[in-house]
Amino acid sequence: MTNTPSFAVLDHPNPQEIYSEIVSRFYQFKQPKYVAAVTGTNGKTSVVEFCRQIWQNAGYNAASIGTLGTCVNNGRKDYHKNLGEYLETKERLFYEVLPEGKTAILNADIDEYYALLKIAEKRSNKVITYGKKGSDITLLKQTPAPNGQHLTIKIGDEIYDMFFPVLGQFQAYNLLCAMGIVTSSGLNYREMCVEKLVSPPGRMEK
Repeated sequence: MTNTPSFAVLDHPNPQEIYSEIVSRFYQFKQPKYVAAVTGTNGKTSVVEFCRQIWQNAGYNAASIGTLGTCVNNGRKDYHKNLGEYLETKERLFYEVLPEGKTAILNADIDEYYALLKIAEKRSNKVITYGKKGSDITLLKQTPAPNGQHLTIKIGDEIYDMFFPVLGQFQAYNLLCAMGIVTSSGLNYREMCVEKLVSPPGRMEK
């Protein structure tokens, strides 16, 4: 009689960290060509939905799952002891999940920007910044309209005037974040079809 198990045993300090990779290899899932993860307190659902719509409008297969930094504030203190602990949890996406050398999209207008930038630079990540202070995708002008908003955005060296048919001034920042994500996947502004975007379900729908 022996207590030796008749199956393989893997010992890992954090099983959840490798679980998805094990499942993927076991079932031989075909991995998407491009995967994006979004973290923060507010805006995650909208950013992910805008990305999905932009990719689909450009002719690519795209899907989103779950609740995939847009901004960091006190909105989740019920799960964390303090804001510092909460921010540290969000930072893990950059130094535990995002591979070295890949792209990080950061909101340049939030207080935590430089802390996140430092992590990205230390890991040799390419950085795309957005916001009024963003150097890659800059919000130059924002004018509310009855059925959306008019935006003037600078992407690289080009300036674009566009109508964004989604209500809520905060949604402009979510759009800019989505633009950074899809840009890092190889899309250009002409392929984004911003005027065709619709508000995510339950988010200030018209």
